Amino acid sequence: MTSIDMEGTRNGYDIDLVKAVSSKTSVPVIASGGYGQPVHMSEALDYDAVAIADALHYKRTTFPELRARAIEINIPVREL
Repeated sequence: MTSIDMEGTRNGYDIDLVKAVSSKTSVPVIASGGYGQPVHMSEALDYDAVAIADALHYKRTTFPELRARAIEINIPVREL
């Protein structure tokens, strides 16, 4: 689910919108639109997943850097 209000802002996900949608459905919800820094991932941890494509596509981070940062802030990641 992409928040058009937050898309491209890099100011974080629209947590209120994700919360509202998640409470009304049993379908997994992926928060999208607004990722700017790793702390934004932790703000959305109560939900199913987050999208971070912009940061990777525009080379603001790499997957290994993002993975290491996620581990540092206690976000569960899969074993490689």
